[in-house]
Amino acid sequence: MDLLIILAEASLVIFVFFLVNWLVGKVFKLLLKNSVVKSEGRSIKTLRQNITGLLIATCLVLCILIVGANGFLLYRGANLQQYTLLLIHRVPPGFWVTLGIGIAREHWYFDFSGERSEIPLSLAQGS
Repeated sequence: MDLLIILAEASLVIFVFFLVNWLVGKVFKLLLKNSVVKSEGRSIKTLRQNITGLLIATCLVLCILIVGANGFLLYRGANLQQYTLLLIHRVPPGFWVTLGIGIAREHWYFDFSGERSEIPLSLAQGS
């Protein structure tokens, strides 16, 4: 069971970094479409490669830290399932609600084509 918890935590980190890398790719494609920065295409591509490399290195370091920290907890005899659940429960429920609302707002605010779209009135008012 402990191995599954470690794999789930590392997989979650990898998924988040893949998502961030995908978003960075979308942003850079929008930048390359912009006529003002077309002359800077080579430097923008280099910047994207540098950011991707930094994301991969950060993801790798975080995965190693997760495995190391969980290995240390196992060495001390801690129950990883209880420890992980305690960490999750220490985060206030309002944070998860606010995070969900923020993600929903951004989803409706931009339609990933770079153009602004209308925010539904209920989300704009924060209710």
